[in-house]
Order: sequence, then C-alpha cells, then structure tokens
Amino acid sequence: QVVFQLIRVSAKFSTFLAVVLLHAGVGQIRVADFLAGVQQRDRLAVLAGFSIADRERNRVNIPKMQEGKLDGVFLAAFIGQGKRDGLLQEAVQKVTGLIEGIRKQAELNKDLCGIAVTNQDFIRLKNEGKKAFFIGIENGYGIGKDLANIAKFKAMGVNYITLCHSYDNDFATIHHTKKEWDGLSPFGEEVVKEMNR
Repeated sequence: QVVFQLIRVSAKFSTFLAVVLLHAGVGQIRVADFLAGVQQRDRLAVLAGFSIADRERNRVNIPKMQEGKLDGVFLAAFIGQGKRDGLLQEAVQKVTGLIEGIRKQAELNKDLCGIAVTNQDFIRLKNEGKKAFFIGIENGYGIGKDLANIAKFKAMGVNYITLCHSYDNDFATIHHTKKEWDGLSPFGEEVVKEMNR
C-alpha cells in the first residue's frame, strides 16, 4: 500500500509544499531487488543491469517520481523474518547490502537524486531540483542482536527502524501472535533507548 503525505517545509527565504512517499519497501521492489539483498542472483550482474534513473517495472524510480511530482521517498530496507538463533549476522549483512544498494544508486545518479538524512538535506535537494531518498529499516530483525548495529545503520543514513513486522522477534511482539513478550522485550527496551540516544 502506498501512502502519500503533504509536508510543509519552510526554508530560510522560501516556503513550498513537498510531496513525500512515506514508505517504499526496497525488499519488495522486484527489479533486481534494488541492487542488494539478492539471494539467487549475482550482485555484480544486478549492478550492471539496474538503474533507479530508468523507468523499470519496479515500484519506485526517478522517472515515476518526476511524473508523479514526488519530491522524496523513504526507501525501506526490508527482509523477512527468519530464524532467531545466533547473532543474526546473515540478516545484518542483507540489510547492509540493501542500504549500500540505495546509496550506490544515489551516487550513480547524483545529478538526479541524493540521500537525505535531515529535513535540511531534503530542502537542499528540493532546491537543487533533485529527488530525495530517505532510508529506513522495516523489521528490526535485520539489525541482529548487537546494539552497535543501530549506530552503524544510523551512520549509513537510516532515519527509522520498525521494531517488528509480521512476526514476533527479539525486540517485540505484534498484535496477532502468541504475545511472546506482551509488547517490548527487555532487549527491545534497550533497543529503543539506543535508538533515542
């Protein structure tokens, strides 16, 4: 489901309305899975064949953003829930790959778009006539069991992380499961504190 929101953005001497797509699941984009997190295909082959600047079958690309007058998008690095044993290093690597793919596309197309971490970045990109890519992580499962990954992903430009998605994980339970934690787990409370630090 695509959700749009109008956000009023005020710059020093100008005010304009900006349209931002609040969520686009990168893990759900089918053309080359947006360069990363690819399980069955060689990542280098994917890099050679996909560009966010081309109008493809995928859900989000710059031509579609231009046609829809969309100024920015939150691209969500999403992976599905897997086994919860160990440190979940494979999940962390997949999410890292998705984020690297987003950043690589922004770099390859820096004349058309850029990574936005703050509202000032968004305003600057809008004033430059470029599209803004914000980065989020859907499903906290992808940060593994190491609080240091939160700072790592923040340094990579991540603006938000949802604690869980479709299943309970080590951080929290969702509304339709066996309620393993009855809300946040003790580790989930540490995760939230770290996110807010």
